[in-house]
Amino acid sequence: MYNDEIISDHLPEDTVPIQALRYGTGCFETMRSEAGCTVPAGVPFLFDHLHRMYDAIRYLTGIPDLQAIANCPPKESWVDNVKRIKSHANLQHKLCLVRFQVWIEDQNGFYIDSEPNIHRLIEIRAFNDTGGPIDLCYVPHQTISSKSRPAQLKLSNMLHYRDAFRTARSIGAHDAILQNSDGYLAETAIANLFWYKNGTVFTPSEETNILPGITRNRLLEAFRKEGIPCSEGTYTPDALEQADVAWITNSLREITPVRSISGIFPRRDPVPNQKQESSQKDATKTKQPAAHVIKRYQHHPFLHRVYELYQQVKYSTDVQ
Repeated sequence: MYNDEIISDHLPEDTVPIQALRYGTGCFETMRSEAGCTVPAGVPFLFDHLHRMYDAIRYLTGIPDLQAIANCPPKESWVDNVKRIKSHANLQHKLCLVRFQVWIEDQNGFYIDSEPNIHRLIEIRAFNDTGGPIDLCYVPHQTISSKSRPAQLKLSNMLHYRDAFRTARSIGAHDAILQNSDGYLAETAIANLFWYKNGTVFTPSEETNILPGITRNRLLEAFRKEGIPCSEGTYTPDALEQADVAWITNSLREITPVRSISGIFPRRDPVPNQKQESSQKDATKTKQPAAHVIKRYQHHPFLHRVYELYQQVKYSTDVQ
């Protein structure tokens, strides 16, 4: 039965692929397309996004050579389709949100299907980038171990991010700070975390099971090229709260300054000598900060340098 109608063993061709419904076998990429931008389709780092999406398709299908899948299009076709849609919708001169969505349809459940079907959706609409600054808050949600799912891919099943984001919004914050299972800072529900202290840029490493974003990676490259010290590691919440300036990054809003950190939910601090205390049910202790840890540091001069460096790399044809 589908939508209250009894049907045959095979769903109609215009229905959603059943594997995507059962198991969430899909992936996506969200980007921005800018008017007058000289990079392909006006989308900065478009081929970085396509490379990650095709890695996700390989993971979901179990097929390393995507040319073996009859209806898996070449990467260039996505570029052409973005241009076609923007022209059709008269969006050539507007800032737009671009979202690629892929679902995998196969017949063998958990088994690998040698001839899966690829379903594709492209969504493009006008986008208003407010630019921030934003307020963050701690939430109880944790990042998921990369031993259970590849954290570096944007897979359709991201309900923990959605729930964390909704929790933050319910208490008046713009976004949520997630920690990993050991209590170290990881990322926000929709972005990567950065902060600056005493001449060094800090960001949580992939060891904390973050989704390492395209903007994050390109910005780190720009810092290192300019000789700006960068540190990727595991950090306690104190490191973020004591920063000179903090910001988040993603491909849609790019760089957004942080205005405040809310402590309505308790943050979790890593426990020293965790191996000796493995008998504990919870390997972390909680610390309830003041109701709001306010850091009005969004106008720090280093943040202007961050903007400048990112604009330089974003429009460089060497990295597209």
